[in-house]
Order: sequence, then C-alpha cells, then structure tokens
Amino acid sequence: MTLAQSKTIMTFVILVAYVTGVTYLGFYISTFLYLCTHMWFMGNRRIGLILAISLGALAVFFSVVELFLNVAFPRGLLI
Repeated sequence: MTLAQSKTIMTFVILVAYVTGVTYLGFYISTFLYLCTHMWFMGNRRIGLILAISLGALAVFFSVVELFLNVAFPRGLLI
C-alpha cells in the first residue's frame, strides 16, 4: 500500500468518526477533534498551529452561522 493510499483510507476513517461524533458530542467538539486529528495525520506536527487553525475555524463557523445567520449547529446527545 502506498503512502497516498494509506492517507486516503485514514482520511475516510477520520471522517466516519467525525460524522459519528457529531451525533454524540455535537458539532463544535467533533469539528475541533476532526480538524486536529486530520492535520496531525496529514503531517502537520506543530501543535500550536493545529490548535490555532482549529479554534479559528470554529470561531468563524460560530460567528457566521450561529450569530449572523441565526442557525444552530447540532449539540449532540451527550452534551
């Protein structure tokens, strides 16, 4: 198996975990974990950058969708 094939499979596995996580953990926690995990597996090992991008993306999602458009993201069953 080549590196590209293993990255593709890993991306699919992470994506399935993300979709499942949205149901139980809600959009924000699942998206944060998805972004962090996906960036890590794609080769970015700078923790500060991973956290900054993940938190920044969530801030943008929240600002645009929940505050500006007034649409709520899924909260999850456990939260």
